[in-house]
Amino acid sequence: MHKIKEFRIKKGLSGSELARLVGVSRQSINNYESFLREPNIEILIRIAVALDCTVDDILDFQSIQHQVHKELFAKINSEKKEPNN
Repeated sequence: MHKIKEFRIKKGLSGSELARLVGVSRQSINNYESFLREPNIEILIRIAVALDCTVDDILDFQSIQHQVHKELFAKINSEKKEPNN
């Protein structure tokens, strides 16, 4: 999950201000923050620039990476425990 709202609040911007800076509607920002829609990569980059952070920061990439590693290691471990057919 992304952290658009968290970074917007830290930056002291309203949703309308962020929308104006990014060039989208206030409703679009609301939809992104409410997880109803995902911004495309171009909009995500504009949001990151407006919020003075990176796309990785917004996407919480480290958290995603940690979860994927956890799932992969669990799968590997479970496969090791299964007897060969």
